[in-house]
Amino acid sequence: MKDIMMIYYSEAKSARLTRKKVAWITSGGPVEPLIAMDVIPIYPENHGAMIGASKMGVGLCETAENMGYSSDLCSYARADIACATVNGGPIGGLPKPDMLVCCNNICGTVLKWYEIQARISTCLFLCWIRPFAIPVIRMRSPVMSAVRSTNTSLLLKEPVDGNLTMTA
Repeated sequence: MKDIMMIYYSEAKSARLTRKKVAWITSGGPVEPLIAMDVIPIYPENHGAMIGASKMGVGLCETAENMGYSSDLCSYARADIACATVNGGPIGGLPKPDMLVCCNNICGTVLKWYEIQARISTCLFLCWIRPFAIPVIRMRSPVMSAVRSTNTSLLLKEPVDGNLTMTA
């Protein structure tokens, strides 16, 4: 596994030399479009786990706290934010992203975490909003129509008047 990760991060860190783009993406985010466009996906959450496993988390979290981030914030986020400012961590920081792709389907922290990283890296920030559960609609009256769009969102075409029941 160590060799596989070494090759993966080496390819990502040399992306500029090979004219490839790098995207930081949240776990569970839509990685398939990136792969199709030959963009190298990097997962900061995985990097956070590497930081913890290499026992560098405490120092990096303290750096983030000294920057003003609360100790209540997820340690992966704190360590990653600190890493981005000092090129720290077990692999000397992640490769600079060309874009950040965030998806809200794992936790609420990632939205703000990636906003912060977008400010630090000054790159494109894309946020993919997905519901945690797509509700089943049972109509009691024909007041509105609902259209499902690619299993990621529910579009309500007319106002809801209270005669709608939604269950997960």
